[in-house]
Amino acid sequence: TLNNRDYNKLKENKPDIILLTCKNILNTKEEDIFLTNARNCLKAGLKTGAFIYGHAVDEHDGASELKVLLKILSKFSKDFSGLIIYSVDEEYIKDNQDDEKKILDYINVYNAIITTLKRSGYMAIISMGLESSKIIEDVMNRNNMGREHVITYMVVVRDVDELRDGMPRIIVDPWNDYDTVILNNAELENSLRQRL
Repeated sequence: TLNNRDYNKLKENKPDIILLTCKNILNTKEEDIFLTNARNCLKAGLKTGAFIYGHAVDEHDGASELKVLLKILSKFSKDFSGLIIYSVDEEYIKDNQDDEKKILDYINVYNAIITTLKRSGYMAIISMGLESSKIIEDVMNRNNMGREHVITYMVVVRDVDELRDGMPRIIVDPWNDYDTVILNNAELENSLRQRL
């Protein structure tokens, strides 16, 4: 849970948007923390977005996660930017990298979640690490699949050089209290500016 010191520091840094994280949307304690932080950001005059750690690995889980996520998002105020970054389950991808059918099914699950969020009026994008993205891209290439949604790549500071210039990124810096998100997507950035 963010505290007054956090809000003061955030205001000093003047970020465009604060992405509030929810580690598990199906855990009511995590939901409460997420909503408390959202309400307090509103009081502090900070615009918010959401960073959701996805755990759904099949259609049933995806439907459950999406239902709860939409319910939570409906409680947001006008200061919610509409930006949602949905982080894929990195461990699931790595654990199942040799099972192409499971990876294909998983791609369909997270694509369905993002598509539904977009249809509900949100700006939703996918987040994944470089190792996971290589696994996903290999499977997609073998199956002649195109990318359906924007992906932003999560890397720690020491691995930033592995990204090509212009790739959307989330730079995780353990020495800072925050991560940096760089979208590098003109359409998405214009949509956000209109909402801010």
